[in-house]
Amino acid sequence: GGGGGTWGVITSLYLQLHEYRPLQIVLAFHQEMILTLLGEYYPDIQGIVPADYECPTGDDMDKLLTDFIIKYRLYPEQLSVPQEESDVCGGPNGNPYTMYCYDGEALNNVKTAWLSYLDDRNMTIAGAEDCISALPLKDYSDFLPLSNPVPLTGPYAGKFQDGPPPSFTSQEDTGMNLLVPKEFLLLAQEEFAVLGKTHYFAFGSGTKFMSDQANSVPDSHRNGATMMFFDFGGDFFYEDLFPLMYDTTDKTNFPGFLGANHASLVKSGPMKDDWTKACPIEWTMEERAKKCISLQEAIWGTKTLSRLEAIKREVDPSGVFNCQGCVENNWAIPDADADADA
Repeated sequence: GGGGGTWGVITSLYLQLHEYRPLQIVLAFHQEMILTLLGEYYPDIQGIVPADYECPTGDDMDKLLTDFIIKYRLYPEQLSVPQEESDVCGGPNGNPYTMYCYDGEALNNVKTAWLSYLDDRNMTIAGAEDCISALPLKDYSDFLPLSNPVPLTGPYAGKFQDGPPPSFTSQEDTGMNLLVPKEFLLLAQEEFAVLGKTHYFAFGSGTKFMSDQANSVPDSHRNGATMMFFDFGGDFFYEDLFPLMYDTTDKTNFPGFLGANHASLVKSGPMKDDWTKACPIEWTMEERAKKCISLQEAIWGTKTLSRLEAIKREVDPSGVFNCQGCVENNWAIPDADADADA
């Protein structure tokens, strides 16, 4: 996982191969949005996206496209779109209007759904068909030079760079990866549109039912619509949004809400004694550990974390499997030599 969160020993391996499907990167926005939203990620985007789109611009069109793309990704039944057509389209860290679809018919499917969406609302918009397009790429390898320009000189000339490149995270950084529940997003699409640009759409329709639930996957992942990289600076999120997204009424059971993927070890949840207050960034890591919800509890939630900790202590009482930020990493492991001397 992101950040090395899956360290351990493999005892068995199961491979499930899937039929190879061609990649289509479908864009659901107008020309101005393409250059604005994609330009910051892919410097060469203007060289491959035609400039003759007729899709109209403006706030009203942005709202229509946002509503459509949320429904297509997460609630396809509202568009009479088969679930499997929606599931083939996901998206890594980026804007919500770019869909990575592993289906050669994805562009046609999305465009058909978009025009039907407008028809159902008795809306006739000149140039609306141009609002759904696709990058002219044959495979993901064609896409890499756009997002990770290849250096022409130096020791790594002709080779792709890491994306994102290695970096350090300050303990004063307030950005975290928020899991947005599907039920909340259905009722708060306008809030979704303004919360942030960077989203991670990796939750297909089978996420909630993919196992017997006797594992470490918390409800926040099972019921998640998207993982959003959000700035938690200040108390706005914990005071206004957190109680709407998650059940905070049981003060003995903090609900997990952070994504395990890309979780930074310097992050934490809110204050232990007041869940409406963010953990002060000026505090030391020691102060945060004492007075704030831990990273582990913010990911798994109180009940699931307690269950995982009990399992960890039973199967690994000596703390052999002790990785930074993992379950029980903050537990004081018994000293075997001290016990023997006693």
